[in-house]
Amino acid sequence: MGFNKKRWSQSNFDEKLGTNDAYRRMGDMGMKLTGVYIGNSTRNAGGTQVISDVGFQPSIVIFLSADDTQANMNHSIGFDNVTARGVMYQFDNGTQASSGLTWCIAIRRGVGNALTAVLTSLDTNGFTLTWALVGAVTVDFTYICLP
Repeated sequence: MGFNKKRWSQSNFDEKLGTNDAYRRMGDMGMKLTGVYIGNSTRNAGGTQVISDVGFQPSIVIFLSADDTQANMNHSIGFDNVTARGVMYQFDNGTQASSGLTWCIAIRRGVGNALTAVLTSLDTNGFTLTWALVGAVTVDFTYICLP
């Protein structure tokens, strides 16, 4: 039996399920098969933040973060598994860039305004972050949990 192009074409999915529903179902099916969980959150304070409802205990978490103003181009990309972490970040309104092994999330609007995080535990249904805030910053972040 050969590949049936009509049977698996995008237009065929669209006809049967509707465009948005077709893409959503294919995405849901793919994510369930991988065991990966993707979520997002916002933070503007120091202290502890528990992320739950992941559905499993992750082995590592990848973070994509941005200053909530977004116009200033401050962002970071990091990872953490409690024992090893790293981050690459652009800060001070996009004029500086750096990397390090101290945090998994790092957003700095300028001297006196920064929000950083480290992963402090991998829990049975998610993870816990510990945040340090200096001044005033709000971070929007997406997290990708791997089994």
